[in-house]
Amino acid sequence: GLSRLEYLRTHFHIPNDRMPFRLKDAVEDIALGIPGEESRFDDTVVSSADAHTAFQILPETWEAMGYPPFESFGDSVPPYQMQVEAFGRHLGNIYDEIHTAEMIPKLEQIRKQFKNDDDYFTYFMAPLMVNAYNTGAGTMRAAVSAFLEDPVYFDMKGVTVEVYYLFDWVSTVAYEADDGPLARYQEWSRQYTISVMANAKVLKEEFGNDSYDSAQAE
Repeated sequence: GLSRLEYLRTHFHIPNDRMPFRLKDAVEDIALGIPGEESRFDDTVVSSADAHTAFQILPETWEAMGYPPFESFGDSVPPYQMQVEAFGRHLGNIYDEIHTAEMIPKLEQIRKQFKNDDDYFTYFMAPLMVNAYNTGAGTMRAAVSAFLEDPVYFDMKGVTVEVYYLFDWVSTVAYEADDGPLARYQEWSRQYTISVMANAKVLKEEFGNDSYDSAQAE
């Protein structure tokens, strides 16, 4: 009988033991805004890219996690509980897809520019993972690599940064690239994370509001 928003808040979990707990907290804090941005919690939406559920997961991603094909549900949709579980697993996989052997030393370079890990997780890695949810982990790996080769990075190298300043620059460098894996990174890609964070803030403020009670997690 929980509303979908309440169910997501109380049952959302990222089952990845390699992911630091403080990063899980940071991602879970803003990931509430993903279904708000992707589908407005409407799990009947099917995108032009054939993404399904309230969390807009592609069929190949869904099935790779071991779930039945979307068409096996007939005219219905996967149970909302299954959607939430898949959402958490998908984000956990994104963490692994970003943290490849090649990328870990590059991410450590960026990590050193924050005064502590909490800031790094909250202001860089969590928004990076949310951006990867929309544009792909490969795109965000390319974005970080391009940033580390950009003159902007050399100007700020060794300087302690705060809030989302560094992530903003990664987004800017990715947006200004016009070839290779970053060719698809457009203005909407830059705005996605900001929109998700704004959605998360609004939904947290509205938690328990009657306007969400009609969307039952059944």
